[in-house]
Amino acid sequence: MSSCSTKISKSFPRQPATGPADFRVRGRARENFRPPNGICVPLVPARSFPAPFARPHSGEIIPSLTARTILFSFLWLLFFLPGIPARAQLGAGTASNVVISQVYGGGGNTGAPYQNDFVELHNRGTAPVSLAGWSVQYASATGTGNFGATSTQITELPNVTLQPGAYFLVQEAGGTVGKELPTPDFTDVTPINLSGTGGKVALVSIASSLGCNGGSAACSTASLAAVVDLVGYGSANFFEGAGATAAPSGTTAVLRKNGGATDTDDNRSDFEVATPVPRNGQPPALSVNDATVTEGNAGTTTLAFTVRLDQPAGTGGVVFTIATADQTATTADGDYDTLCVIGHIPAGSTSQTFEVTVYGDAVTEPDEGFFVNVTDVVGATVADGQGLGTIFNDDAVVYDLIHAVQGPGAASPAVNTRVSIEGIVVGDYQGTNQLEGFFVQEEDADADGDPRTSEGIFVFSTTAVDAGDKVQVAGTVTEYYGFTELTAAVVTVVGSDRDLPTPTNVSLPVGAAGDWERYEGMYVRFPQTLTVTDHYTLARYGELTLSANGYSVNPTNFVDPNDDPAGGTTTSGAGNVAAVTAQQDLNGRRRILLDDASTVQNPNPTPYLDPTANRRTIRLGTTVANLTGVLSYGFDQYRLQPLPGAGPAFVYAPRPSPPGVGAANLRVASLNVLNYFNGDGTGGGFPTARGADNAAEFNRQRTKLFEALKALNADVVGLMEVENDGVGATSAIQDLVNGLNGAVGTPGTYAFVTDPSTGVGTDTIKVAILYKPSVLTPVGASVSRPDTVFNRFPVAQTFRLNGKDAKFTVVVNHLKSKGSCPNGRGVDADQGDGQGCWNELRKRQVTALLAFIDALKASSGDDDVLAIGDFNAYEQEDPIDRLVGSGLTNLVANTYSYLFEGQVGSLDYAFATPSLAGQLTGAGKWHINSDEPTFLDYNTEFKTPPNASGTPDPYTASPFRSSDHDPILAGFNLSAPVPVGVARSPVSGSAALATHPNPFSHQATVSFTTDRTETASLVLYDPRGVRVRELYRGSAIAGQPVVVGVDGKGLAAGMYLLRLHTPTRTAGQCLVLQR
Repeated sequence: MSSCSTKISKSFPRQPATGPADFRVRGRARENFRPPNGICVPLVPARSFPAPFARPHSGEIIPSLTARTILFSFLWLLFFLPGIPARAQLGAGTASNVVISQVYGGGGNTGAPYQNDFVELHNRGTAPVSLAGWSVQYASATGTGNFGATSTQITELPNVTLQPGAYFLVQEAGGTVGKELPTPDFTDVTPINLSGTGGKVALVSIASSLGCNGGSAACSTASLAAVVDLVGYGSANFFEGAGATAAPSGTTAVLRKNGGATDTDDNRSDFEVATPVPRNGQPPALSVNDATVTEGNAGTTTLAFTVRLDQPAGTGGVVFTIATADQTATTADGDYDTLCVIGHIPAGSTSQTFEVTVYGDAVTEPDEGFFVNVTDVVGATVADGQGLGTIFNDDAVVYDLIHAVQGPGAASPAVNTRVSIEGIVVGDYQGTNQLEGFFVQEEDADADGDPRTSEGIFVFSTTAVDAGDKVQVAGTVTEYYGFTELTAAVVTVVGSDRDLPTPTNVSLPVGAAGDWERYEGMYVRFPQTLTVTDHYTLARYGELTLSANGYSVNPTNFVDPNDDPAGGTTTSGAGNVAAVTAQQDLNGRRRILLDDASTVQNPNPTPYLDPTANRRTIRLGTTVANLTGVLSYGFDQYRLQPLPGAGPAFVYAPRPSPPGVGAANLRVASLNVLNYFNGDGTGGGFPTARGADNAAEFNRQRTKLFEALKALNADVVGLMEVENDGVGATSAIQDLVNGLNGAVGTPGTYAFVTDPSTGVGTDTIKVAILYKPSVLTPVGASVSRPDTVFNRFPVAQTFRLNGKDAKFTVVVNHLKSKGSCPNGRGVDADQGDGQGCWNELRKRQVTALLAFIDALKASSGDDDVLAIGDFNAYEQEDPIDRLVGSGLTNLVANTYSYLFEGQVGSLDYAFATPSLAGQLTGAGKWHINSDEPTFLDYNTEFKTPPNASGTPDPYTASPFRSSDHDPILAGFNLSAPVPVGVARSPVSGSAALATHPNPFSHQATVSFTTDRTETASLVLYDPRGVRVRELYRGSAIAGQPVVVGVDGKGLAAGMYLLRLHTPTRTAGQCLVLQR
C-alpha cells in the first residue's frame, strides 16, 4: 500500500554526491553532466509509443490493430521493401517480439567508451520468450564469409527466458581501452570480433550456422525462417527494409529507437547512431535530483524534482510514491507546499518531473531545506531515493573573502555552506561548449598575503559576465571532484572594465604536488620558458603538457636503478631506485597541463597548431615564454585555461632531415612499423587483429611508411611489427616490398629476406629484413634463435657487400614489451624500480641474444655483427646494461625514440660488435614520430573530413607520424676481412720485439703512426684469422706514435696478425710468438 510519509532519512545539509574518478571536467561526453538549474523533463505518455509495446493504465487510450490492418501491412512489406523479406518470414509468434536493440563493435579500441563489443537483445512484447537453442551470428559487411561460419562468429545463447520489457546483454570480443560493461547476462568464451563501422548481426532460432550471408551467398527460405531479427549496419549488403543503418564508429553504437521498442522491419529508419548505452537484464535504477531556488521577498516560485531511470522502463512501467518531508524548511511556517502523489514512468520512458511550490518572504534567515522521498517503488531498484530542496535566503548580504572560503588546505573549510563573495572576473568561460562558468578573484588590496590560500574561485553559472567585471556572487561551496567552486549561484554585476588582479608568478618545478592548490582558481603567470613535452590528447581534448627545463625524459633513460653514477653494467639490485623515484617526482612537479577552455571532444579547429602552410603540427620541443591563464582542476590534474583572446605565442620546433652518416658504403636502418597488417592481401579482410581498421586506413599507413623508408634510403632495413602471415604473394611483407618498390619507382630496388627455417615465433607480429640486391648479396639462408624465452624470435642474415670482399651480419630484435603485466608479484611483475613489467624476461632474452651473436660470428667466420630493433628497455635499464657489459657498443646513445605518458626515452637501438663499431661513419635517430602529435597518423577516427570547415583531416603523405617509434640510421665503411694467408704479410720492426717471448719480458710492444688525426682500433688475430682481442681503441694524433702492449700469456706459438683500422684505411702487421 502506498503512503505519503514524512520520515526524514538524511540530515541537512548533506554532502554532494560523488562518482567515478573519471568524472572530472564538466561538459565532455566522458564526464558527469550536470543539468542546468530548472530543467524539467515532462512525462511522456505511453500512447506516444506503438500500441503493442505499452500497457494501458488509467486515463490512457490504446489504439488497436485490426486483422485487416495486419494483413495489409504484411503484404505491403512483402512486396515493396527491398533487402530481406518482410518480418513475418523471420521467425514466428511471440519470438518476433525479441529484437536486436543495440550493436557496438568498437570495444577496446582507441578512445572506446567500453572495453568490449556487445550485442543487446530486448523483448518488446507482452509475453516471456525462451532463448533456448538460439544464437547470435555475425558476418562481415560485404565479405564472402557466412553467418556463424566459425566459433568466433557465432554466440550460442543460454537456456534463459527473456521477460517482457527486459534486456539481455551479450558480451563479445574486447581490448583494454574503456570501462567495463555493466554485468553481462552472457559472455561468449569464443567471442565475436564485431566491426566498429559495418557488419551484419542476426538473431537466429537455431544454434548452427545459417550457411549464408545474404550477399554473395543468398539465404534460402529455410534459413530466413530461422532468422528472428537482423541488423545490417554501415556498408552491410544484407539488411531489413530499405537499407542498412548509418555507420557507427569506435565510440558509437547503433541503437534501436524508443529504447528498443521501434520495429518497422527497416534497419535504416528503426536505428540511430549514438553513444553506446549497454543495458542488461537487471531492472532500471531510479534516482531523484536535488534542486535549489532563491525564495524572493513575496509571491511563489517552484522547485522541480525529476525522478529518473538509468534505462527505459520495462513493460508495465515503474510506479512509486513521491512525498515531501520537512527539514529546516517546514510547511507549518509556510515555506513550501506539501507534495504527496503516486508517480508512474510508462514503459519505454525514463523520467517524470514534479514541482513543489515555495513561498517568498522578507525575513532575514539562514538558507532552508526540505526533502522529497521516493518510496514504494515497483519495477525498478532505488539508487538515490531522496532529493534535497534548498531555499536560498536573499536578504541582508555579508561578503566573505575568497581566501577564507578556499582555506589553506586541499578542500574548502566552508563546503556545503552558503557564502557571498565579491571580486573581479578574471576569466569568462560561458561560451558554447566551454566550462559553464567564470573565475572570480579578490582585488589586490583584499588579498591576505598568505601563500597557502588561493584568492580565486570558480563560479558555476550561466549569468552573463565579462572579464574585468566586478561581481557579487551568492552560492553554495562545493568540492566538485576536488575542484572548489560555487554552485546554485546568484550573480550581480556591480561594475565593469576593472583592471585584472596582478597575475601570480608560478615557477616550476613546484615544491610539492600539493602546492598547486594554493593557486586554484587564480590568474597566474609562468615566468619561465616552457617546452611542449606531451601532445597525446591535443586533438582529442585540446590539451598540451608543458614542462620547465626542456624535454621530460623517462628517469631510467639516464638514471640507473642499480648504479650511481649511471653507466655501470650491474643488472640486479635496487641500490639507486631512490634516485629513479626522485627523478620521476621531479618530472611531475615541473609540468603543467595547458587546456583549451573547451569541453568539446575532437575540437575543430584543433588548437595550438603551427599555422604555417603544410605544417599543421606542434612538435615536442616547441616552446612558449611568459604564459598566463587561470588555474583550474579536473580529471585529477591541475590545468591552465588560457584567457579568452590571449592564447600562447609558441616558438614552433622545426622538423628534422634524416641523420647524416658520413662517407658510408653501407647504410643500415631499423624501424618499428606499428602493426603493418594488410587484411587478406587482396584489398579486403579488414579489420584484422591489429593495425588499420579498413583498406582506406591501410593505404594511408603504407603511404606514410614508404615515404619514411624512401628518405632513409638504407641498404638493409630491420623491421618490427610486421604481420606474421608468412612470405606468400598475399603476405604483409610481400605487400610492403611491392609497395615500397612502387614508391621508389624502380622495380627490384628492395627485396626481403625469407623467413628462416627455424621460424619467426608464435606472436601475431614478427621481425623482418629488407635489403637492396644492387648493394648486398645474402650469404646463406637467414637464421633465427628459436629459444622458448622469445615469442618473437630474433632473425639474422649475413650479407656480402657487392664488389668487395666484406661481410657483416644483421640481427633484428623485438623484445617483450613493458605492458600486459603478469598476475601476482613474481620476478616479472613491476618491481617499482622504474623498469616496468617483464624486466627479468627481457634480461633472459638479451642473454639468449648474446649467445646467438657468438654463434653467428662463428658460423659466418666474421666478427662484424649488428643487433638492431625495439628492445623495449630504456638506456640505463638492466637489459641494456647486460648488452653493453658484454662488449657491444650502443651506436646512438643518450637520445630517445619513443614518447610514453609525457616522457621520452630510447626503446630502439643499434648495438655493434667491436670490430664493426670501428667501421662506423655516423648514426642517429630520426625524430619523425615521437615528436609528432598522434592525430597526424593514418587513422581516420575522430578527424574532421577534408572538405569540412575548421581543421581538415591533418593527414599528409609524409614520413611524419608514420609510426610511433623513431627510426635509426647508421652508416659504415665496411672493409674486407683479415686475409687467411697471414704468413705472407710483411714483417717489420725489431726482431727482438717481433718475437715473443724476448729475453727480458713476456710482454711485446707494437706501435703505429697515422698521418692524420682520427679514431683507430688495433685488433689481434690468430693464425686462422679468428679475432683474439682488441688491443686499442681511441684517438690517434697525426704524426704521433701510439704504443700498445701485447700480453702473450695463454697464446699458442705461431704467427699472429695485428690489424689497424681507421675510418679511411686498414693496415696489417705480423707478430710471431715462439715458445
